[in-house]
Parts: sequence; C-alpha cells; structure tokens
Amino acid sequence: MSRPGNSHPPRKERKSFALSTTTPCDPHGCDILSIDPSDRSLLIEFFRNSPQSPQLDPLMASTGVNIARWSALGAGVFYGFYHQATLSASAKTAAVNREYEHKQQLIQQAKAEFAKKNQPASSKQSEGGVISDPNDSRFDLEAFLNNLTAESK
Repeated sequence: MSRPGNSHPPRKERKSFALSTTTPCDPHGCDILSIDPSDRSLLIEFFRNSPQSPQLDPLMASTGVNIARWSALGAGVFYGFYHQATLSASAKTAAVNREYEHKQQLIQQAKAEFAKKNQPASSKQSEGGVISDPNDSRFDLEAFLNNLTAESK
C-alpha cells in the first residue's frame, strides 16, 4: 500500500480509514490516517500537505532542543560517575575506620590482659591480705605497717 513518489520501502498491509472533516469537494480534506501507531509516515505526510503547517518536519526537534537534550544527558552521566565515586570513597574510608577501631580495641584488651598477668610482686597482696603498693587506690598505710612489724618479729 505504498504511494507513488514515496521514498519509504513497501510495508505490510494494514487497516486504515478515511477521515473527512469537510465535504468531499474540499481540497483541504484529510488524507488517509493509519491505525498502526508505529507508522508515522502517513501522519508526517498529512502534516506536510496541510496548508496551516509550516514546511518543517513536525516530529523533528530544533537544534537548540537537541543540544539541550544531549547536554542534559552528558551532565547526568557525569553526575552519576561523580556521585558513585564519592559514595564508594566514603564507604572505603568507613571500612578503614572500622578496621582501625577494631584493632585498637584488640590492643587495649591485650594490654589489660598483659598487665593483669604480669603485675609486679610489690603490687600484689601479701599473705595477710595487705596491699603493699603505695600507688594502689586501696593501699592502707596502717595495715601495711602492722603487717611489716608482724613479719619482722
């Protein structure tokens, strides 16, 4: 169903109907419109033959619109790469910080265990239960002196 002078390749047969908004003698009557929404060739030809439409293709965007579209697409792609890079960098730094804090916690636990295991003999309690380390907060001078006099007798 191709028209003479049409540069489009022949297409499969489709259903169409004639729509006339004026009398049959009117030269401004509508052409045949296609039911198939993917076929725009007849619609474009209708607009080209219409006396009210400009001679430009109605489905073709202007150069300024195309530049704006491609610029927006480029800016969106650039922003996507930038945003992904910042998200991955912040996730990496957070992982490094968590690992560092975990190692510090393990070091503190090891120091506490080592200090508990290797206390000097002077800070340990003597046989009578008296603390002999003067730097200990529970140190009692009177109990320590009484324990010394009892051991010297």
